[in-house]
Amino acid sequence: MNEKYIELAKKLKALADGSKAAGEKHTAQLHLDKVMKKYNISAKELEEDRLLRIEFKVPRSKKTLFGAIAVSVTGINRWWGQHKKRSIFYGEVSKSEEAEIRAKFSFYSQVYDDQLDLFLKAFIHKNDIYPPDLDATHISDLSKEEQKQAMIIHQIAEGLKRSIFYKTLSNSK
Repeated sequence: MNEKYIELAKKLKALADGSKAAGEKHTAQLHLDKVMKKYNISAKELEEDRLLRIEFKVPRSKKTLFGAIAVSVTGINRWWGQHKKRSIFYGEVSKSEEAEIRAKFSFYSQVYDDQLDLFLKAFIHKNDIYPPDLDATHISDLSKEEQKQAMIIHQIAEGLKRSIFYKTLSNSK
């Protein structure tokens, strides 16, 4: 399909939909119908890139992740807004961009949760935050999958800074 005619049809549609003058609106719609019929352009093709204001509900803890995904899909020059009190983002996106943002956010949100869990375990390991009577399990007693996870946790822990908590002694009389 010739992109030039699809772009022409999109411009005619925008004119037909947005014009306040009845004559201009009618003329644009007639030309749009002719171009669509002559070049076999479907209504779906015209809607694909049309920008709509779409609402995205995002947990507060994942606002940064959502923002990165949204900008990676739409580019930095697209309008984005955020509700002041609720975790809702508004963006001007096409239907295909909306679907891509929602799919990527769902995917990366789950990956983020999984990796955040690994980070927490590594943090606990690095800082020896265990109950004093915990019996340590030897790595050979773990399943292959558990061994693999233990190695990942150990590697993450190696990159963390150890923090030492010092108890304060009370002066009891």
